[in-house]
Amino acid sequence: MQSLFKNYSQTVYVVILILCSAAILWGNFLITLSSILLITFWILDGNHKQRFATLWSNKAAICYLIIITLILVRCLVQFPHQAAIRAFTKYIPFLLFIFTLGSYKELTPKQFKIIIFVFIGSLDCNTIVCVIQQFLNQTDTSNFRAVGKYMSYIRLSLFTIVACAACVHFLFYNKHSNLSKAERIFLWMSAIWLTIVIIFLKTLIGYIIYALLATIFVISQIRRSYSSKVSITILAIFATMLLAVGTILYSEARYFIFTDTINAETLDTHTQHGNKYIPYKQGSQAENGHWANLYVCPEELDSCWQARTGISSIWAVGDNGFSYFPTVCRYMASKNLRKDAEGFAQLTDSDIVNIQNGFTNYRFPSNSNIRKRIYEAFWEIHSYTNGDNPNGHSITQRLEFLACAKKVADTYPWIGAGAFAQTEMFKFYEQDKILQQTNWNLPHNQYMLMCVTTGYLGLAIFILCFVGMIVFSRKKWNALTISWFITTLISFLSEDTMNTLAGTAFCAYLGGIILFTQPNIQGE
Repeated sequence: MQSLFKNYSQTVYVVILILCSAAILWGNFLITLSSILLITFWILDGNHKQRFATLWSNKAAICYLIIITLILVRCLVQFPHQAAIRAFTKYIPFLLFIFTLGSYKELTPKQFKIIIFVFIGSLDCNTIVCVIQQFLNQTDTSNFRAVGKYMSYIRLSLFTIVACAACVHFLFYNKHSNLSKAERIFLWMSAIWLTIVIIFLKTLIGYIIYALLATIFVISQIRRSYSSKVSITILAIFATMLLAVGTILYSEARYFIFTDTINAETLDTHTQHGNKYIPYKQGSQAENGHWANLYVCPEELDSCWQARTGISSIWAVGDNGFSYFPTVCRYMASKNLRKDAEGFAQLTDSDIVNIQNGFTNYRFPSNSNIRKRIYEAFWEIHSYTNGDNPNGHSITQRLEFLACAKKVADTYPWIGAGAFAQTEMFKFYEQDKILQQTNWNLPHNQYMLMCVTTGYLGLAIFILCFVGMIVFSRKKWNALTISWFITTLISFLSEDTMNTLAGTAFCAYLGGIILFTQPNIQGE
């Protein structure tokens, strides 16, 4: 078939990529529309024999197509069930992105630079809009998970990290960019702003990936530097940053490493007013190293709470959806107070306001504190290992997700549960009776999701294909490519990254742009 665009095929293709790079960050509709736009162009462009030849020669694209084809075929054999149709349809944009991007030859350096710059600029605008809306709509950043207005805040952090890596790639490594002064200013401002966004998003996986990439960057710069003074300076700055991070981590972890030692035989059994404390059992929740279930007298807490706040009961549900009682106990434990009338009297008016706002530790009266997120991570793990319920806690719930996914994978070891993965997992959640139904979810781990969907054999193929993608794209190994691989593979540990349209945009479209359309320039 002769091309409808004749001599303008490449130009139209680049324009479409520019539009898609700007659009994929702004919601599911535009992501789907981008995939339709690309495949429509592919059909109208003609030269299909040449396109298939290009695709076949692109071994990295073939590896990626094997992965998505494996998922689609597994769903296809379960037709015409509605769940299979939904799953199959969900992965079609993924297939279209990989197929079309893998069918075309590499772009010129200038074309590739324009596309990446458009992506970075679109992300700058997206994050500015999201942050402004967050501060306008929230009196506090408590609901930071709602920052991403057009995708989940975790997916947004992945895009942001790769965009930062793209800035670093063009500023420090790509010798052929011939950046103008305006372009350098744009990249520097974008890198700084997007780093602030990563901090603001408070995703632990984002912090881990960013720290790892920063470490690789520092080591790379030291190796590239011909000046010992420069190398020593960079190393000293980096060592100072590592020490500061390590100090912060230890300062929060120590509260759970060194908890109060309790001798049950010597504990008081009654308050000063003669009321009984709840008999102490080995605690699961600790705040600042002090046990929340030690010296608790509900009767006195309830009367004091009603008198102090005017609220009918300490067991009433607050605006955060939880009873005030456990919040009061945890908050008072954070101040090492007994949970009785004498202890309650030592709470200030600001303490009462903090409790009513749902804060459980006097050290963190605002969710904007990064240390609070670190503390909460340690708190979740410590409480879980001491037998606390994982419901409502993002880290420990994931452990239950994985345990349930393992049971489903063991039930369907060869070909997986396919489109019925969620249904099968929900059956085990119901049997285990650990998580509340509102917290039932998929594995939140792409490797385990592949295992549940396509079996252990499918998981092996998935891993081998990703290894193949890394090997076959080795001529394009640079700061940008390596950053995308690291970000993607690590994100797979904590998220079903490929299982949403935003994840499709990140893995298939952005991955395809970086792996397939990026020109191979030696000496970067």
